Amino acid sequence: MTYQDTSLEEWEVLDLLTSLVDKSLVVYEEDEHGGGRYRLLETVRQYARDKLLESHQSESVRRRHQGYFLNWTLARGQETASLELGLKQKVWYEHFEEEHDNLRAALDWCLADTRLDDAVEEETLFRFCLGLHGFWWWRSHISEGYQYLCEALSSKPAANPTLWRARVLSCAAGLAHSLGDLEAVHVLQEEALLIAAEVGDQDTLASAYNRLGAAAFHECDFAIATSYLEQALGLDLELGRYSEASGSTAVLAAVSLRQGDFAAAKVQSEEALRLARTSGQLHNEAFAEIVCGHVAHYREQYVAACTCFNRALNLLHESGVRVWEPWALEGLGRVALSQQDEASARRYLEQAVELCRVSHQPGVEARCLIALSYVALRQQEHDQAKRLLNGALGLLQGSGMKWEIVCALEATATIDARLEQWAAATCLYGAAEAQRSRMGATASLTLWTDGANDMSSIHNALDSATFAAAWQAGEAMTLEQAVAYALRQNKVHDNKVHENRML
Repeated sequence: MTYQDTSLEEWEVLDLLTSLVDKSLVVYEEDEHGGGRYRLLETVRQYARDKLLESHQSESVRRRHQGYFLNWTLARGQETASLELGLKQKVWYEHFEEEHDNLRAALDWCLADTRLDDAVEEETLFRFCLGLHGFWWWRSHISEGYQYLCEALSSKPAANPTLWRARVLSCAAGLAHSLGDLEAVHVLQEEALLIAAEVGDQDTLASAYNRLGAAAFHECDFAIATSYLEQALGLDLELGRYSEASGSTAVLAAVSLRQGDFAAAKVQSEEALRLARTSGQLHNEAFAEIVCGHVAHYREQYVAACTCFNRALNLLHESGVRVWEPWALEGLGRVALSQQDEASARRYLEQAVELCRVSHQPGVEARCLIALSYVALRQQEHDQAKRLLNGALGLLQGSGMKWEIVCALEATATIDARLEQWAAATCLYGAAEAQRSRMGATASLTLWTDGANDMSSIHNALDSATFAAAWQAGEAMTLEQAVAYALRQNKVHDNKVHENRML
């Protein structure tokens, strides 16, 4: 059987589709907005694919498909670059979700084509990836996007220092950060920084400084974080990138908060919110609201904190952005825990954990698990609290997120104290305090604990020599040794619980 390619006029396409729908070969589906899409039944799709392969025209059809969705993606990228997004942003993301499978197929084909030594093909691939980056990030397709960006970068030699390569490197670093791989952030972002400086790409320079600053923040290198973030902020303001300037200022507020300078954090978070509103981008306003919520929480202004977190959720829903939803829910969970509302805390935190697992955000998930361990502790569920902490420490091991690790050590110590495992609790409290002192991080995640009473109980239970020995043993531990000790403690307790149940 010979297949002949018969071109159709545009006006003929609708008639043909209608005829195929009438014959149940094509399905028409209408969405809630009144728009419609046509799709093939799976058996029909497979049959049509086989016939296309027999016709030896699959390559030309594939290239037309790839070209269409490349142009579709780039057009939307240009549209949003100069757009005050607001509600239009949500519609934009919904369009990408509708075409997600088509975009995957087109990008896969583009990756295959780019393995040829052709600079134009490389630029096409990189621009395609950059056009999709915002969708991957804001809609929480983080792991998928990171894999595509890494494959795109590896498809060509790193010796080709182009503007497009620098931008893809920087975007990949941002996704690596969300996945908790701070080592990859440094490798990717430092290469991007070198190329951006060489080609004079100020936008990528600013993004590089911001992302290196955010990585240093999570590693508790606060002086380095501040230096990078201030460089990013200066460039962002100079370039009129108010949305990005808001992000840099918000992270600077988080640095101040982590160091216990609540007054500076309040000023910076409010400035971040002002800049976000100037930019007109609702997702950045939501991020600034989340930071403002944490500042209010640490100042024990619980009503204000809840207001900020709820505003953030409303802004995220309005804009169609998903990536920061677990951050806002985590904030609400923390505040509920501080207010002794364990039921609400559990509900918010479990919802946040579920979203983190879908979007692959291990750092936020770990923080939620630590908070949930305190919920379990309040309800005398000691074995559950330990399991939650083991889960958090497992996510954090090797991540470089030192502050979160120290908070997990403190939580483990708290539970050991309630279980009257006095020496273990003292050792872990000593390890946490020493690490916090080395980092210069005075603010604690665990606002809802009664550490003073726990320490009083420990002192009453242990003689001074035993206490000093256990505390000094903890102080002498490296962070890795302290994590290993905490994991062993949690495993020991799980075993004891199991033995008791068997008896």
